Amino acid sequence: MSRNKRSILIVGFSLFFVVFTGCEKQLPHQYQDEDFVISDIDEKACYYLSCDLTVIDTVVTEGADTVYVERPVYVPITPVTDLVVDSVWINASDSLINAMFDDTLIVDTTLLISNSEEADTSYAFYNHIAPNNEDYSTVYFFISWDFTEQNMNSYIDIDIFQRDAKLVNAETTAIAPETIAGCTELVELMTGDEIVPKIKTRYVYKLAEGHYLVRFIISDPSVIGNFRMAILSE
Repeated sequence: MSRNKRSILIVGFSLFFVVFTGCEKQLPHQYQDEDFVISDIDEKACYYLSCDLTVIDTVVTEGADTVYVERPVYVPITPVTDLVVDSVWINASDSLINAMFDDTLIVDTTLLISNSEEADTSYAFYNHIAPNNEDYSTVYFFISWDFTEQNMNSYIDIDIFQRDAKLVNAETTAIAPETIAGCTELVELMTGDEIVPKIKTRYVYKLAEGHYLVRFIISDPSVIGNFRMAILSE
């Protein structure tokens, strides 16, 4: 994890511990007597990153038999691992893009990204549609996974490329303390249970409508299986 992101995580998690243990006097003056409430968009992302991936549908058949059927509530995404941004992506036609990517990242749902090849770098296609015919819109990219003792300190970063292969600069990669405190997961460790912030990656971009290439960089691909992503736009 980059040094600035790790520092943000440590500071935010410390605030979470202080708030939930009632030690208000330990907080800096500007945080005292204030309620920390997770933002609506981060709370929505927390749901997508934490919800059950399947639901049980009850099917009543004729007679006394009742059938229970599991139904997935996520969109599976298989990324590409053998793409060269400066040559292949920049020269790819729409038909070639369709041929390269079986799946497309979409907004407002749980995306389950496959990491079956245990690659440290992979790519996915995102077609951004700006709401209300605006020139630019704010787009949030969130990432998390099922935590274990082996991967709870790992990280996944992303890069986003335009059609001309230029890298898009993120507006921010910071995770607010109230988001850290308001979206957590209990992880069972050999030394005891530990509360871990659920949102591991939060990138905010200003994007124009168009095609984008999203690159995933995984610090420890052998210990992170499939990971979740949520894309929200406003």
